[in-house]
Amino acid sequence: MIKKFINTLKYISLSFAFIAFNARSDTIKSREVIIDTDVGTDIDDAFALAAASPDLKIDLIMASSGDTDARAKLARRFLDVAGRTDIPVTRGPSTLHAEALSQKSWAQGQENYHKYFPDAVEKALQLLRTQPNHTITLIGLAPPSTIAAMISRDSIAFRRLRAIVLMAGSIHHGYGKIAGTNSSTPSLETNASLDPSALRAILTSGVPIQLMPLDATEVALSKFAAEQIFHAHTPVTDSLQELTQQWAAKSAYGPIPTLFDVVPVAYLIQPNICTLVPMHLSVSERGDTVQSSGPENVSACLSVNSKAVVNLLVQRIK
Repeated sequence: MIKKFINTLKYISLSFAFIAFNARSDTIKSREVIIDTDVGTDIDDAFALAAASPDLKIDLIMASSGDTDARAKLARRFLDVAGRTDIPVTRGPSTLHAEALSQKSWAQGQENYHKYFPDAVEKALQLLRTQPNHTITLIGLAPPSTIAAMISRDSIAFRRLRAIVLMAGSIHHGYGKIAGTNSSTPSLETNASLDPSALRAILTSGVPIQLMPLDATEVALSKFAAEQIFHAHTPVTDSLQELTQQWAAKSAYGPIPTLFDVVPVAYLIQPNICTLVPMHLSVSERGDTVQSSGPENVSACLSVNSKAVVNLLVQRIK
């Protein structure tokens, strides 16, 4: 009887240890990230990087799409301003399918340093090969060409990712006429349409995908919220204000930013901002993302707590 009691205590102790270990591991897993960004075209990438820095352990930045060298310079300068010289910046494959850089002059503001950036694909794969399995989440904020190149080069190492949180696609609702609104029908979303084959490769990669489509990412940064951020007058907020001004001068959509790429970051920091819906997603040749019959291949966020996203941004950017 005593032996049985002791064995029971041992079992309970081991169970609690196992729970504690998994809780600790899950916390680590949810915080360690690689960020793939096309910073420099729209302004939301810069806000996403600023929001991610205090809360997430950023192992690597991959600058992707178009002039990736200029994007890498922008990311490097911005991180240096933020005091994050510890975060490596890498350069993805240059592509023809990209929009112009509205903030290129800021990226080139310090041409005298960081002339060379390592290959993003190889650096990311090396990281995955050396880290414990399923501990790193990839945040995809750019057309997914660099991510697809990772799959093509080493699909086994790629599957060591914990998950991919991806800003791409449009399921039921698309781009609205003004920031913070949605259309009543889907749109051809930019990231998906610039490289549909890359998105298809990701969907069949075997890595869990948490999708943030236009349905949930049309979140406006109001003038009041922007002023709250810029009023801090720190190196980060002053840089964001300058970048926002450069973006607004070339924006066809007005002066109020839409925080598409902030939503995936906000979701990782505060998962209750949206509820994920499992579904099977198909991608057309031109990049339409369509919910269809078949086994679940994504979990999609179809609506978001916009107020919570903006509040999180205001609270974290200093």
